[in-house]
Amino acid sequence: MNASNLEGRVSDNKLNDEAGRLACLSRLAILEAKDGAGFAHITQVVRTALDLPIAAVTLIGAEDQYIKASIGLGLERTSRSSSFCTITIQERGALIVEDALQHPPFDANEYVLGDPFIRSYVGVPLVTMEGYQVGSLCGMDHRPRTFSPAQISLMDQLARCVENEMELKMSAALDGLTRLLSRTAFFDVVESARARAGGAGPCGSVAIVDLDHFKSINDTYGHQTGDDVLRAASRLFAETFGTAVHVGRLGGEEFGILLPGRTADEAAAMLERYRAALEVQRIGAGKGIRVTASLGIAELMPTGLEADATAAFKRADVALYRSKSGGRNRITIWEDRGEAVPEQALALPSLRRVRARDGEIDARSAPEQILKTLSRRPTKPVKVRRQRSGPRQLA
Repeated sequence: MNASNLEGRVSDNKLNDEAGRLACLSRLAILEAKDGAGFAHITQVVRTALDLPIAAVTLIGAEDQYIKASIGLGLERTSRSSSFCTITIQERGALIVEDALQHPPFDANEYVLGDPFIRSYVGVPLVTMEGYQVGSLCGMDHRPRTFSPAQISLMDQLARCVENEMELKMSAALDGLTRLLSRTAFFDVVESARARAGGAGPCGSVAIVDLDHFKSINDTYGHQTGDDVLRAASRLFAETFGTAVHVGRLGGEEFGILLPGRTADEAAAMLERYRAALEVQRIGAGKGIRVTASLGIAELMPTGLEADATAAFKRADVALYRSKSGGRNRITIWEDRGEAVPEQALALPSLRRVRARDGEIDARSAPEQILKTLSRRPTKPVKVRRQRSGPRQLA
């Protein structure tokens, strides 16, 4: 067993900061993203260049390993405890396992003893621009084998390509002003949560947050101050909830929130912390602007019970309408009151019009298009500069 003596650019405090690493991974906004096509060509290069049957790009979450692209593996998600790559992200360079059966804890790994019967492994950490190791580019074989310095160097270069692609995906998935999830990325996360959920009941709750009298703020203080208000309100989500919820900007001054595994009552208790914190903030340089928010909450059903998330957000939007009609600066949980709901509440104002490259889509006539519309704006290449340490080798 050999360990590298070279220094990498990942500091000890970043290696040991799991909460910060998970928060960074959440900001990347690609953990739940469905599109892994941007990584597929890199796994193909790894397999061909190193003559390996298996290659993959993985991200390591709190409890699970997410396989964003792979060749020869046939898995999309595994337990983190069964992952080789969870060891890789604790290293300062490549992790090399020449024969898994000869080295604990790999010798007892379920994927070594069972399908796909991994015997050798090479993995290079994926490092974000913030200096956190969030996943791995890796290759595996069914037989014991060694990996040459040239092969490790190639893996390192390919890992940089993956990192660039991650940064590009992050740029596309985030709202430019608030740095929250874009509408499209947010609904991707919601649909992924629904698809994973089972059972015959709700899999969580969703909420729509609307900043009260925002137009008046813009008209009185100007759009720059309005932007400052939006950024401050957005930062407060992270300060209040950390990574426990997913937040996206739906448009204008409206935000969507996914609270996985939370009942409507639990969601209301959590969101009350946000509402109360926002109410006491004073925003705007020297202006002391008081901002409040109205919120509507509805429970979210899994894929097996509702075709898409549109119904849940319609319910949340009705609840939001009731909050605003009731005086604003309050939270309402949706309930079926058997009454005629005003059409403006059912029109989903936050989703009413989506600008696409080829024009505008009317959300009322094509709600399914909202959830699938992808941004096609051109993005600039992202350069990632770093130094790595040498590999850790388990011979």
